[in-house]
Amino acid sequence: MSICMSKASASEYFGPNISEVSAKRNEYRHQLNETISLKDYIHPNGVVQLHDLVRHNFCFWKREGNQWVPVQLEDYTKSLLAHLYRPMLEEHTDRRVMFFFQQLTAAYSSQLVFRYSPAKDQAESGSKLILRFESEFLERSRNASHSSVLPCLEAYHPESPCPTWCVFAKDSDLYRNSNSTLELPSFINLVCDKSLEDNVRPTAINILNQVSRGEKTPPQGLWEFMHCCLNQLRYILTWKIGGERPVFQIYHDRMEALIVSFQKDARGFIHPLLGLQSDSKLSHELDSLICAHRYRHIRFDMLSQCYFMQEINAISRYVLAVIDADQRYNTKKKKFTKASWSYKEEAFSVALIERFPAIERVALSKLVGFPQQGQIESAIDKRGNGQLTKFNNTLHRIRIFLNSQPFNLTNISTLLQRQQRLQALDRGVVLKTVRQAKQLNGNAFVELCNSRFPSQPINIGDLEAFENQKCIIPEDWAKRFSIVLNVDPTIFIPNSFFK
Repeated sequence: MSICMSKASASEYFGPNISEVSAKRNEYRHQLNETISLKDYIHPNGVVQLHDLVRHNFCFWKREGNQWVPVQLEDYTKSLLAHLYRPMLEEHTDRRVMFFFQQLTAAYSSQLVFRYSPAKDQAESGSKLILRFESEFLERSRNASHSSVLPCLEAYHPESPCPTWCVFAKDSDLYRNSNSTLELPSFINLVCDKSLEDNVRPTAINILNQVSRGEKTPPQGLWEFMHCCLNQLRYILTWKIGGERPVFQIYHDRMEALIVSFQKDARGFIHPLLGLQSDSKLSHELDSLICAHRYRHIRFDMLSQCYFMQEINAISRYVLAVIDADQRYNTKKKKFTKASWSYKEEAFSVALIERFPAIERVALSKLVGFPQQGQIESAIDKRGNGQLTKFNNTLHRIRIFLNSQPFNLTNISTLLQRQQRLQALDRGVVLKTVRQAKQLNGNAFVELCNSRFPSQPINIGDLEAFENQKCIIPEDWAKRFSIVLNVDPTIFIPNSFFK
């Protein structure tokens, strides 16, 4: 896998085959290393107090000024909840835009063919929402609503000898973000699935494939996607009436505001999504080159992470299956019963990471999404009641079990070092790209560097070695080069999970 290549090779790893992934949506529970879904922060306790609603003569009435007017209960509660949940509905729109752009960047010029697949991972729904008024109450369910229009993508390479659909970037941050959810009243999730997302998805997939073929850039694809969503929302508002209408009005207004922001300052809108500082002084050509390079970095990171996670998951599935099957003889019941392994997932993550060299542990923890041991212990200790002791007992037992197994972690460690080196070597490609875009030959660039930093001189041989990827540009040199070239230093030192 080479960062420099924009087109994906037919032999490159894009994710596990569909047959290897079990759809566990109905009984799904988030695992330790998965993106936490956003819980209901409008009414976290699940209770809404309705002060202006009464029931009289078998009818419902609400207060409007000094008068009471009859209301249709279902429409009234839906409209009320839509306005109460405005902040989360606006965040839902933001996530749709951000995560689709992330998918576009990972697909850019890869030549992969994509299709939509029903979500294979689904967070559990929250408890019911209680609407209280007078001495009565109403119950309304809440659902985990996916953040992304395309929570799961399948892909294959058309030049592969045996094209096989795979779950694209399974278990990477891209996949976790797309599968993250917001806890919203269930009617919002249901009306959005039918009226908005089902109608937008075919266009979204078409845009994604155009970007994959290099016919559009990710910003162009995002612009088209945002307008597709806005047009669909405008159409819905032409006929939608009743309590659900405010939901679509909020979605519409937020999407329209995002489009206006994009139109006013495209770089200011796109660059933060790529982890870049917006610079209006960059030429259009250089900005396009820098963004294209960042797109390749994102796919490199996501697919590397995906590959690592499949290796880690193979060990995890085996260990946790053994734990789940563990039985102990219960002397009181006089039979074998399931053994108690408190905090088994947390303990496994700690026991696994500590088997790697110390220098790799932080990078690997970030890579697979496992919290550090200190963070886990602190969170468990706050629960009190001897919970930390239970965790430590489980950790001790898992350490013993792992030590008794012939797990070979060398390939994971070797691959981590290889990917880190490839990413660091790629600084030379960035340097050459930017230098040439600035119309500086090698000698002129060396002279500029030495005049700006005379105490740390370089020569033309150093520059050629860097740009030909024969040696790594040290971070302090990369920062100096960014000053000389007057560009954002993060293009040389991406904020990825490897560092």
